[in-house]
Amino acid sequence: MKFIKKLFLKIKKLKLRIQKRIKNLSKKIYFELFIREIEDLNQKHEFENFITKILESQKQDFKIIRRSLRQNNPIYQTPSRPSLLLEYIPTKERIALECKFRTSLKRSRTFPDKVLKWATSQQLKDYSKFCEKFHIPLYIAIGLGGSPNDPKKSFCVPFEVAKSPELPPSILEIYRREPKDKSFHWKNGNLK
Repeated sequence: MKFIKKLFLKIKKLKLRIQKRIKNLSKKIYFELFIREIEDLNQKHEFENFITKILESQKQDFKIIRRSLRQNNPIYQTPSRPSLLLEYIPTKERIALECKFRTSLKRSRTFPDKVLKWATSQQLKDYSKFCEKFHIPLYIAIGLGGSPNDPKKSFCVPFEVAKSPELPPSILEIYRREPKDKSFHWKNGNLK
């Protein structure tokens, strides 16, 4: 009987130690995820600034009506609305532009090759609702590699094409912007 009691106490102590380690580990993981999310927001803010500078150099063509990220607070964002709302001045047409920066392509569960994971399923739903509600075309400006204020590659993908959270490189290359900091053009309902 004593042996069983001792064994039971040892198991109980071991269980408590394991629970404490798990609790400490989960705090650490939560903190690391929080830090990663803040870094992602800062990268989004920097890439949005990169795109904004290009658009601001085209004052005769585009007017920035709204930005989702405030200059003085990179943590603020409106998740259900795209990064930039633009007006094409000659025709007064409105265009939405979501800015995304990724350092690299990631492994996919859907595609055999690496892909650009650009959005979550919830974000896709939010963008679809935005397009339906306001009847404004949405484009995804993507920076890939390098740094957010100087990406190695730049893309401008129509939302109709990007309705999956993952984009394969073959799709991205169709919408590649060369050079990466070239002016945007709006023609026949397409932003390039």
